[in-house]
Amino acid sequence: MTTINKTIKVYTKQLQFLESKKLWRAFCGGIGSGKSFIGALDMIRRMKPGRLYLVTAPTYPMLSDASFRSFIDIARNLEVVLPHDVKISPPPSIKLRNGAEVLFRSTDNPETLRGPNLSGWWMDEASLSKREAFDILIGRLRGGNEMGWGTATFTPKGKTHWTYKVFGRGSEDTELIHARTEENIFLPPEFVVNVRKHYTKQQVKQELGGLFIDSGGNYYFPDSWPRYIDAGDAYRIRNGDRWRHIRKAECCRLIALDWAMGKPKKDAPTIALGELGGDCTAFTVADMTDDSDGLLFLLNSINERIPLASNAPRLAELCRRWSPVIVAGDDDNLSETMLLETRRYKDIPTIKPMGIRSRNKVTRSQAAIVRAERGMIFLPEDSTLPWVDMVCNQLASFTGVDGEPDDVADSVSILGRLADEFRPGEDQYENDPILGADGYDGGTW
Repeated sequence: MTTINKTIKVYTKQLQFLESKKLWRAFCGGIGSGKSFIGALDMIRRMKPGRLYLVTAPTYPMLSDASFRSFIDIARNLEVVLPHDVKISPPPSIKLRNGAEVLFRSTDNPETLRGPNLSGWWMDEASLSKREAFDILIGRLRGGNEMGWGTATFTPKGKTHWTYKVFGRGSEDTELIHARTEENIFLPPEFVVNVRKHYTKQQVKQELGGLFIDSGGNYYFPDSWPRYIDAGDAYRIRNGDRWRHIRKAECCRLIALDWAMGKPKKDAPTIALGELGGDCTAFTVADMTDDSDGLLFLLNSINERIPLASNAPRLAELCRRWSPVIVAGDDDNLSETMLLETRRYKDIPTIKPMGIRSRNKVTRSQAAIVRAERGMIFLPEDSTLPWVDMVCNQLASFTGVDGEPDDVADSVSILGRLADEFRPGEDQYENDPILGADGYDGGTW
């Protein structure tokens, strides 16, 4: 047998993670700190011959784009896997030369994780998975009649999140390695500087500093947003010690939609419009100033359980009341059937699809999050309006985790991207660096 020696460069924090002997270990870092890379390398190093292991991510797209890709790239680089031992079709799996096998699964439905006896698992982007998934996984660690181990890699989501309670407080069997984005010197030198420009102060601490902050996991703080007074033909807002009047005639009326697409009947080969039930639909109405600021004044928001077949007539009713110039929705929410249905109503303008390009909810919300911190999104002074409380409550609890109520947050996200798109002379968020680069540097393992 020929022995092949391979050297892989890692930086100090990654080396600390690799050398940790704790039963439960976590690598908690900012974006681009090499979390997926070190999680994959760590698992490959620890896989015993003939044993079964598991890698998870919050969704299958995230699993495919990061965790699986990192694992297979490292395994091929180390020459520990043969091409015919890689199963790419879902659900994916990989068998190493030593006979160890690793399964790749999503945590979107934690109950599906029950079953296999494992010798170890790695939860990638653990802070976007539910605590239930972790609780189920710790009960699977009995492969080979030995106590297995568990590791997690993630960007923190605050001190109220389960990842902080499990890994952040420290215990006899637990160790957390913390890394800042800037510690990964293999990133492009301009990466941190460019990303920082589009982040709020809180996000810089959490997303780049990798810190557990008191408000971590939350992105909107609507209680601190500026307020406007409806003065009939104008909006009155504070401008220092003075009042500024913005004429409504100089604004562009927008409606952002996030409607419930419902779930098809089981095994139905075709789906008729009336066959689908509805989840919660959100419509948010806003005026946007026609200047370089692109201020947004929220005028109304609806979050209702509406049957799919009633979405278009409900939108038409809203358009008759508010006369929007632009109606927009994320393109994954705009089926051809629904677009054709809306064209039957003369009150609904042609709906503008906003491309999401597989970006997660937090990334898509970035434009609105930054605008909100800069005081560019306004709520009405009249806090007795019932929709204001509803909007504030949902935005304040938005974390970007799948499965949580986020219909209104999605619609506000669309408004933020619309404002960026139509605001003259500004760079677009689509030109941002790719958030989530992995890297490794420094010392060797």
